[in-house]
Amino acid sequence: MGQIIPGLEKELVNLNSGDKTDVLVQPADAYGEYNAEALQVLPKEQFAGIELVEGMSLYGTGENGETVQVAVKSIAGDDVTIDYNHPMAGKTLMFSVSILDVRAATEEEIQTGVVGGMAAAGGGCCGGGSCGT
Repeated sequence: MGQIIPGLEKELVNLNSGDKTDVLVQPADAYGEYNAEALQVLPKEQFAGIELVEGMSLYGTGENGETVQVAVKSIAGDDVTIDYNHPMAGKTLMFSVSILDVRAATEEEIQTGVVGGMAAAGGGCCGGGSCGT
């Protein structure tokens, strides 16, 4: 659990092999509602050396050292408005899914929360058929 958005995951856990369905996920169960307070106006000089374009994504470091993605919302004179919302925030999402197979999680998957275990998370197995060789 926890590898995909909650609204989709909630619907998938009740499906069986061979099932096909459409899943409508509301913003609150996906990437959250759009938060108008998650905008910040910064001086253009803070972006020296970057050719800014409205809509472009930028990456920085958050308060706790995590990587943060922001979007350039607008550029007006010497001011740049950046948006901290997830790009899919506020959007209702539709997924068409087909369940090809269902299996129990391995002990490692249960412990790590990573499908395929830690080897898959670290790039040790990419599905290309070269794992373990």
